[in-house]
Amino acid sequence: MDHILLDMEMCDGCEIEDTWWMESFSCGLKMLMLIASYPAILDESTYLQNCIELEKNDAQMLPLFRNWNDFDYHIDLSTCTNIPNGLQNATLTIRDPKSKKIVWTLSI
Repeated sequence: MDHILLDMEMCDGCEIEDTWWMESFSCGLKMLMLIASYPAILDESTYLQNCIELEKNDAQMLPLFRNWNDFDYHIDLSTCTNIPNGLQNATLTIRDPKSKKIVWTLSI
């Protein structure tokens, strides 16, 4: 997808199991979700709406991302079509760490 996740320097031949990369990736994604949690910003940007796949997720969950460190981020590579050269068509899930419930899903 041509969107902000690529702009965040998504993996391009990197080792996705690398701790440094995962921390860097998660930080950028947390900031993206924090920005999207403010309606005044989200409503003005169809680009941002597409990046977070707003049409596929429950928009009522977005204000929760203001507590941006309260979620677990996981990349499911089972759908990925570009390994080892990058993350194309991988699925990213954001979970509530207490309930383990998925609260948001993105395609990378």
